[in-house]
Amino acid sequence: MTDAPDGRARRLPRFTFLWAFLLGIVVLTLLRPCLRRVPAPPPVQGSFPAVRLIAADGAAIDPASLKGSAWVVSIESVPCLEACAERRGRMAELKDALAGFHLGGIRLLSLEVDTARPAEPEPDHMDSVEADPDQPMEAPPAPPPAGPADPAPPLWIAARLDEKDLQAFGGLSRLGTLLLVDATGGLRGWYGADQDGFNEIYNRAQHVRSADPDGKVR
Repeated sequence: MTDAPDGRARRLPRFTFLWAFLLGIVVLTLLRPCLRRVPAPPPVQGSFPAVRLIAADGAAIDPASLKGSAWVVSIESVPCLEACAERRGRMAELKDALAGFHLGGIRLLSLEVDTARPAEPEPDHMDSVEADPDQPMEAPPAPPPAGPADPAPPLWIAARLDEKDLQAFGGLSRLGTLLLVDATGGLRGWYGADQDGFNEIYNRAQHVRSADPDGKVR
């Protein structure tokens, strides 16, 4: 009779440790979201310049229309060579990741600068044509009828940027780099376009998307 109580007493610490270990795992699992530290977004370093952007279909893109989303902007020289093609592949992977994980509020913009095209010469003079007062003026074409609301903008947009306008971003040294822009048009930093740079800007874009304009995380 006396052996059984002593045997249970000897086994009790072992079972106590096991239950404490299991309880600790449960507590840490529940507290993990509270202990997670979200880094502060990068500080604002300027504003997206009011440059002339031309979409692939020839339509002008107003930089003000980019507001409302965080943007990962790549700046590339065209024609696109091997290194450029690798960066475009990473942009495609980033697009798939944003879509696959349903990370709304982040979009991609590729600015393509044609550095091989010679500058267009300025005309020496304008040929003046004297108007004929007897010739009736043609009426301007009527505007197209209003159609349905425009569809949601694509996740990845490509636009041409004049080389002279590249100076607003810092000049030719910005070719082959990534720029992070917040929803108000604030510049949040430049990143390398290698794999590490894409990984960093992928995380930073989420921090910027979740921040107020004053930099506080929502």
